[in-house]
Amino acid sequence: MKRLNAKALAALGFLVYFSSYVTRYNYKTIIEEFVKAEGVLHSAASLPVTFSFLSYGIGQLISGYIGDKVSPHKLILAGLLSSSVINVLMASNLGITVMCILWTLNGLAQSFIWPPLIKILSGSMTRDDYNKAIVIVNAAGSVGTVFIHLIAPVLFRISGWKTVFLFSAIIGVISVVLFSFFTRNAEIQTVPKEAADSEESKKPLGPVIIASGLVFICAAILFMGILRDGIDGWTPTYLSAEHGLSTDSSIFVSVLVPLFSILSFKITSEINRRFIKNELALAMLLFVISAVSTALTTVIPFMPAALFLLSLATGCMHGVNLMLVCQIPGRFARYGKASLVSGSMNFFTYVGSAISMWGLAKLTENSGWGFTFIICSAIAVAGLLMCLIAFGKWKAFTKEE
Repeated sequence: MKRLNAKALAALGFLVYFSSYVTRYNYKTIIEEFVKAEGVLHSAASLPVTFSFLSYGIGQLISGYIGDKVSPHKLILAGLLSSSVINVLMASNLGITVMCILWTLNGLAQSFIWPPLIKILSGSMTRDDYNKAIVIVNAAGSVGTVFIHLIAPVLFRISGWKTVFLFSAIIGVISVVLFSFFTRNAEIQTVPKEAADSEESKKPLGPVIIASGLVFICAAILFMGILRDGIDGWTPTYLSAEHGLSTDSSIFVSVLVPLFSILSFKITSEINRRFIKNELALAMLLFVISAVSTALTTVIPFMPAALFLLSLATGCMHGVNLMLVCQIPGRFARYGKASLVSGSMNFFTYVGSAISMWGLAKLTENSGWGFTFIICSAIAVAGLLMCLIAFGKWKAFTKEE
């Protein structure tokens, strides 16, 4: 059997994660158009996304557990193919109740992609190669977001919001075919050779979680999820409501948010690799920048400046995601638990995301955007405090490696 090198695995990871975002985040890009076309409230239109985030988070726990026991390759294919089918059904416009059910199932299907992918990458690469590959794979999510932000307004003009789901399904199916083709006869390692029979791989996970401060890190991740997906998801609506942009124009303009995210992955990775060399220390700095940025948005009404501040805040949260959700699980590969830890941490990310999509919609409906951004700033401070509490334990834990 052939063995895929680090670059080939990173490229396949990029393909899978790009398709995952296109088939999962596409609904967020059509919310404003859906609201206008179907005459529903924003809080009602946000429910499918909220349920999707919840099912995605719960599914991460299931996927993380299963991913350490069965073929991660098969889980990825099953998840992406199922998501593609669901996207086709979403285009049928069966009403908000059925759409909630379908998008909840989509979240569950999508949850079988990330933990198995982390399992493959962390088990097949050196630590340095893994850290480089995870930046590339994470960037795929932002590239997918940029892509769907750019293509959705074009599809609106052609034949309405339903076309976005059909187009996304095609992308998903193509990725399934390509991933299956390039991995069909490949040898994929899921546990590092040096860790396969080590004493560390036989340790129970409970004491390791306590020693590493992982509980407080997961709390910080929850706050990160609220900010990352809340600001990103509602920026087009904010631009439309507060600055008078049309739906398609606001989606085009808000593409700056995921573009910032792509840049943040590279900058965050380089800063950590060359200077700080501690995931939690860098995460704390990023939470501070996000807190200041969202607070300033409330007093700066100038649209380009507000968009820049929101993009900066979201970019920082993507940087926190890279440090906490992506790089930290790789450190647990030596215990043979990279998939389980990854799934558990991603669970908290998407619990936060679910809270943000419905919660921020309610906040803006009842109290306006200014108060909403003040709350976002406070949430960033809460994330900072959780990292600060976990910092000592994590520093000691990483010194043992």
